[in-house]
Amino acid sequence: MIKTGLVSITLRNFSVYEIVNLVKKSGLDGIEWSGGDIHVPEGDTLKASEARILCEENGIDISSYGSYYRAGYSEKEALSFSSVMDCACEMGASTIRVWAGQEGSKKISPQMRGDVVSDLHRIADYAKKQNISITLEYHNGTLTDNDESVRKLMQELDATNILFSWQPPLGFSKTECSNCLETILPKLGNIHVFQWGIDKDGKLLRLPLEKGRSEWLHYFSKIKQKATNNPQCYAMLEFVIGDSPEQFLKDAITLKQMMNYV
Repeated sequence: MIKTGLVSITLRNFSVYEIVNLVKKSGLDGIEWSGGDIHVPEGDTLKASEARILCEENGIDISSYGSYYRAGYSEKEALSFSSVMDCACEMGASTIRVWAGQEGSKKISPQMRGDVVSDLHRIADYAKKQNISITLEYHNGTLTDNDESVRKLMQELDATNILFSWQPPLGFSKTECSNCLETILPKLGNIHVFQWGIDKDGKLLRLPLEKGRSEWLHYFSKIKQKATNNPQCYAMLEFVIGDSPEQFLKDAITLKQMMNYV
């Protein structure tokens, strides 16, 4: 089942209370509380409790905790995974989103790649004791920056509670995006939904989600048919035009409409 939601960092300048009210108004199912420096900072269990209570009172799921934890690096930089876990447990989040390092797959040394993989196994074991999964974001500048590296990473990681979130890699064609998605379907976590374009000067532009309706319907159909490891994932809006609540509400309508077709 594909449910709907919002990545909270999309509305970075709004409070937890305001975001909950906007999501309730939108009719979406859940929120990923992200932005480890603002909405629910790592280790701030009071903020985590506030987010949980507000969501419970308004019938909104907590789809995940979007941390700023980078496997292989963060512990050395004073961000302990235990502080991330404290917030995830307080919120009742079923998964924690992290990054697979902070270097791209073409630049990272074999030793550092090994350190990232080792740390991912460590935090996955830690999270499993609380029945929480670890979700790796498909993202540039990490070990999930291309299909080849992701395939290798899936072989290196044998923990059953490690999943992969997905978003269309920027600059990839629809076919290339579809192939990347196909790779991780057996271990699919959540989906970050946005539509970007490129202007005549090569600058990235945020577009209304409506502009990407055909592509997203294709992706959602593939996900619904073939995702095997996650019976319930969230398609979560991110990167709306101008970080605007008005655009978020418009995109939420489009997202819900698309769910009716898949």
